[in-house]
Amino acid sequence: MSTTERATPENFDEERYLLANPDIADFVYGGGVARDHFDAHGHAEERPQLTVAALGTDLSRAHRKFLRFEGVLDASAGAGGNFRPLEQPDALPLYYGRHPDGEFSLDTYEGESANAAHEPFVRMLRDNPDMLFLDVGCGRRNYTYDNCLYIEVYRSVSADLVIEPACTYPIRSGSIDAISCFAVLEHVPEPWKVARDFHRMLKPGGQVFIDWPFLQPLHGYPSHYYNATHLGLERMFTEGFDLLSNETLDNQTPDASLRWMLEGIADSIVDPAVRDAFGKATVADLIATPLSGALWSQVRASLNEDGRRRFAAGSTLIARKR
Repeated sequence: MSTTERATPENFDEERYLLANPDIADFVYGGGVARDHFDAHGHAEERPQLTVAALGTDLSRAHRKFLRFEGVLDASAGAGGNFRPLEQPDALPLYYGRHPDGEFSLDTYEGESANAAHEPFVRMLRDNPDMLFLDVGCGRRNYTYDNCLYIEVYRSVSADLVIEPACTYPIRSGSIDAISCFAVLEHVPEPWKVARDFHRMLKPGGQVFIDWPFLQPLHGYPSHYYNATHLGLERMFTEGFDLLSNETLDNQTPDASLRWMLEGIADSIVDPAVRDAFGKATVADLIATPLSGALWSQVRASLNEDGRRRFAAGSTLIARKR
């Protein structure tokens, strides 16, 4: 009996396709998307995929992964609520929480995150198939692993567990080997609680992989609360953790922030003439012109309210005790 079958648009299964085509698996691990490869090349090339029988089980990947993580799911450890399946009983994805509509929508947010997964975390996933991992705030991943539970606050295409926004997670204490949380903690109202909950969920010796922006504009509506310096990030994970590294990666260098801010400021200038003058100014012009000078004064006067907020150097608050 053959162990493979021809992959078609109707029967395509990512897991079985990759197992039958190791060269494509390498492409996916490097950031590609299996279905994109199939649509562009694999279908015409009549690429195979493993049969269900050859895989050794008639359970779907969603069912098998649920069984693998069922023992670490703990409703009492979260912020409140219960689990319920979003598609099939005893299968992922699950919803957890008390929201009457069952889940939050991507429409609530500015857009779906598609940040690349951290390579050391992915390498650890691949090298340790018997360990259990969490990817918190996963957004959309090009490839998902069976030993990693992908968590989001909306119905991401990659999410295994959709939870109401909170700073605690419905995961059993001391059950996870490593946690990745990239470009997420600036969007939670109490990130120090998240750090404590990560510590709670990890096994002794477990690791966290954290990305936290510093000089980034306001983004990710409806919530962007805290940016952090490298010292602030380190301080957040001091209690109960031994620091292994804390560095600025290639995607976190000053050029990324500078380009984002300059482009955003230009887009926020209402007056076309001022926007044109700002766009034509050189770096030397911007540095040489005092903040009280004509160019910067015109830019400030022409910024829309959204731009004034998103790219502000700071905010000033006055409050009264109740």
